[in-house]
Amino acid sequence: MVVGPVAVAYNVEGVDTLKLDPATLAKIFAGEITKWNAPEIAEQNDGVTLPDADIKPVYRSDESGTTDNFTTYLQATAADTWKWEPAKKWPNDAGQGANGSDGVTQLVQSTAGSISYVEYSYAKQNKLNTVAVKNGAGEYTELSPESASKGVAGAKIVGTGNDVELEIDYTTKEAGAYPIVLVTYEVACEKGLPAEQAKFVKSFLTYTSSADGQKILTDIGYAPLPQNVLTKVQASVKALS
Repeated sequence: MVVGPVAVAYNVEGVDTLKLDPATLAKIFAGEITKWNAPEIAEQNDGVTLPDADIKPVYRSDESGTTDNFTTYLQATAADTWKWEPAKKWPNDAGQGANGSDGVTQLVQSTAGSISYVEYSYAKQNKLNTVAVKNGAGEYTELSPESASKGVAGAKIVGTGNDVELEIDYTTKEAGAYPIVLVTYEVACEKGLPAEQAKFVKSFLTYTSSADGQKILTDIGYAPLPQNVLTKVQASVKALS
């Protein structure tokens, strides 16, 4: 029903734009690249003055779906560097932990040289700088509702019948796609709910999957479903009784 982009947010004085590929991100969060002016970063950011300062990764200290998604992305795109299995719990001690999305956001804001991963809504609301991430097409893509939607456009539907379960392609070659995305699911009984409950559930899901419902998402830091997925979601909602 909703695309939830994962922003790579950073706080580096004098650096307002930053481009990174998956391998470099993996090395940063694995603790292998420790300086902001490291050659691996500098060669992707021609014309940007990078400081000779320590990189301070920030990760979620609590179990998190965002961590699960981000570590899944790192393994899928940089397996030569990222040796940990995807998990809700952060797998190493490179950097500093913070509790919850609020904690991560606050620590990035207050820590010079920091970098972290956080829901786009938190990065947007707190006006954090975000990384343009290199996708499978070789493009460095800024995070936006539009680029996040394109990141889901190439997902494979692995559910059957009216179960619209997606398998995200983190190496997508879709033009203009931001690759670090997740989706949220609404789970409902297709049949058997009491009449009033069934009416309410169907009405709510019909609205959230409508053009008006999807449009609201961009204002609050999320992204609308791409049309090819939305059409299938709408058909599933219509089938509720």
